[in-house]
Amino acid sequence: MNSDNQKDVSPKDAIRLWVQKKMLEQNLGVNQLAEYSEISSGAISNLLNGKRLPAPKTLTKLAQYFKHDPDHLLALAGYRSSVRPEDSRNNILNPDLRTLVTAETLNNIAPQYQRAVVAVIQTGLKDKPVTNGKKVG
Repeated sequence: MNSDNQKDVSPKDAIRLWVQKKMLEQNLGVNQLAEYSEISSGAISNLLNGKRLPAPKTLTKLAQYFKHDPDHLLALAGYRSSVRPEDSRNNILNPDLRTLVTAETLNNIAPQYQRAVVAVIQTGLKDKPVTNGKKVG
């Protein structure tokens, strides 16, 4: 789906199509996704049948389960201003980092390696720790 076509798709359909794609990629049924994501099977069925746009809390749970940026899903659903995952990376000058540093990529890293990434970044900031995206001190 290109960006021109996204304007023609309702938020409800955009979310439905995204979830269907992810379910196909992981070979998941409604009941499996409900169990793994801790979302009711009824809510997932309503989403997949286009009956209801999921609440932000449901979208956040889906994003967490699929290791995807919740801001992207919330924007896709119309709850936030349009955010494309690559937009925030446009300010990163190093092309290798621009390719690697995404919420989706970082969420796929095992927790112990996430801690190592944070430590490397903090060291690179010359002992200015970063908490929730803000410099401290």
